[in-house]
Amino acid sequence: MKSLNKYLVLIMALLMCLAITACGNDDSSDDDYRAPAVIEDAAYDSAAAYDSSYNEYLGLWAASDSDVCDALEVEAIDSGLYFTLYNGYDIVAAGNAQNVTEYAYIYFFNENDGKAYQVSGGTDGMTIESFGTFVMDTPAPRTDGYFADIANTWCLNGSPYSTSYISIDENGEWELFEGEGDGTFKMTDYGYIEQDPGIEEQYYAHSRQYADVTYDINMSFEKEAFSWGDDGDSYIRLDLCETE
Repeated sequence: MKSLNKYLVLIMALLMCLAITACGNDDSSDDDYRAPAVIEDAAYDSAAAYDSSYNEYLGLWAASDSDVCDALEVEAIDSGLYFTLYNGYDIVAAGNAQNVTEYAYIYFFNENDGKAYQVSGGTDGMTIESFGTFVMDTPAPRTDGYFADIANTWCLNGSPYSTSYISIDENGEWELFEGEGDGTFKMTDYGYIEQDPGIEEQYYAHSRQYADVTYDINMSFEKEAFSWGDDGDSYIRLDLCETE
């Protein structure tokens, strides 16, 4: 009986060793499938279809944590994105970027060294392996017609003969015109519109001409008029303006 118990103990110990070994093998297997930070000799797929989720990356980014560059420009191309990283006016690196489905990450394919660098994060902070972290500075113009419901010409105080008017297109690009006093108008500012995610009638007109300038837009419920800026100037849709 004692011999039988001894064999049972040995068998149980052997089974435990096998289980531990199996767990160890599983861990190494996970490492094998972990997305690499850098892909050597990476091949960009120029035939891939453009993914609409790339749109959120388009625009100019400012470096928030980088030792090699201070700005990033992201543009759209047919099969993905095109990254250009700057240090001042000098180009540090450039190349295509796209989602690598094998790893479920976007990678930046650097033309200078033939390597692909993992891209993580989003518009609140995007990190490119070996190059640093960037935050969105100025998004590229939209192309989806999101602001079609407020696209119009808006006249100050509801008069087509006023000294100021604002033009907004369907993609939220706006232009502010001021009268010169001789019947002509000059564009004094321009930019893009962002809608408040929590308040439907609240918009923000960000200037592309002046850094850190944003005008509040408080839109009427019927989208017939809005107040503009700190002074609350009233602008009314052109088709509703008095003509006499």
